[in-house]
Amino acid sequence: MNLNNNDEPKTSNIDYNRFLHYLNEGREIEFYYEEVEYFISNEKKGRAVWIGKKRISEYFDDNPQELLHSFKIGDALLATLIKQKKITVGTIF
Repeated sequence: MNLNNNDEPKTSNIDYNRFLHYLNEGREIEFYYEEVEYFISNEKKGRAVWIGKKRISEYFDDNPQELLHSFKIGDALLATLIKQKKITVGTIF
């Protein structure tokens, strides 16, 4: 099993509270949903969701919970997808 800089294996499902904890720590997260790779960045402007080099969300201030409860992939909130374990985490930076 491959491990990155934390205790999560690559391509694992993690629970919502742990996902939020990593964001609150200032970490950036690469995750997959329906075979598409997404990335949550942490920049001076705030947090944003990306696919490759294309930003697909607005910037969210220093409140990761707002991002999780506002950003949607299709019709589903990111928070809901995490809670339903429909995303897998690739890398936590």
